[in-house]
Amino acid sequence: MSLEKSNYIFNDEDETILRQISARSFWEPVDITIAAPFIKRNLHLPNTELADLLWVTRKHVENILHRNKIKRSEQQLQAIRERTGKLLTGELNGNWRGGSSNNHYRYKLNQKEKWPERIQARNKVRSAVKSGKLEKETCFICGEVNVNGHHENYEFPIEVVWVCTFHHRVFDQFRATGMIKVKSYFIFALEIKLFFYRSGGICVEHN
Repeated sequence: MSLEKSNYIFNDEDETILRQISARSFWEPVDITIAAPFIKRNLHLPNTELADLLWVTRKHVENILHRNKIKRSEQQLQAIRERTGKLLTGELNGNWRGGSSNNHYRYKLNQKEKWPERIQARNKVRSAVKSGKLEKETCFICGEVNVNGHHENYEFPIEVVWVCTFHHRVFDQFRATGMIKVKSYFIFALEIKLFFYRSGGICVEHN
């Protein structure tokens, strides 16, 4: 969320502090006695922006706030929400795709053109569930009831693995790396997780 300095308005004291901080060598730590007053006067800015201005990490800013017991008022928090919302709107958002999602028909058409087999498979699963030919199950990894049908092979549209939204996204990420059959991997991972849970997090050797 880095912004140009021209987007900010500071008093002379804050400008002096920023010049002192920018003039220091990169291996020199930021002087808390200098940074804390600057942060306290600019609590209307998010921690990420304060970190950019002071050339430190967001965690560093959080530590300064904690050590000096500096807390934001509700008005300052509201200003941050509004500022952050503006910075993440439209073309300023990293996920901006030219506004294609505003046109629902165009968005759906793009989906059909890019992945026709996926759209057809999803439609067949939806129809099968609606007609009763296919019954939804819980996520076989975490047991979540809100599930999606994951296709390991779109040539068999009714053969799906029921997974929650999170694990469905993970499945698709594995597919992008070329790993198509990922169900066995997650079953193995689940068994390892259950083993450590039952053993209290300690690996037990069996004779």
